[in-house]
Amino acid sequence: MQTFYIDFTNGNNTFDGLLPERARKSYIDLAPSPGDRILFRRGSFVRGTLKAVPHVSYGAYGEGELPTFCGSVDVSGDRF
Repeated sequence: MQTFYIDFTNGNNTFDGLLPERARKSYIDLAPSPGDRILFRRGSFVRGTLKAVPHVSYGAYGEGELPTFCGSVDVSGDRF
């Protein structure tokens, strides 16, 4: 069993994500195995949905509010 740390703000996808100091920016390309955990940095605000993998647990690490997953698209830079 492994624990992967995800930090959408300060993470880096070249890291392995196995420690908070080496958090990844994204979890999409991870290949977790049954029993693994994916933890998201508290206070994160994420546009998009959580794509859960069966038999993998999800949670949060750090201090502050739980991560927020907002299933919408950022259109603040778009013109209508």
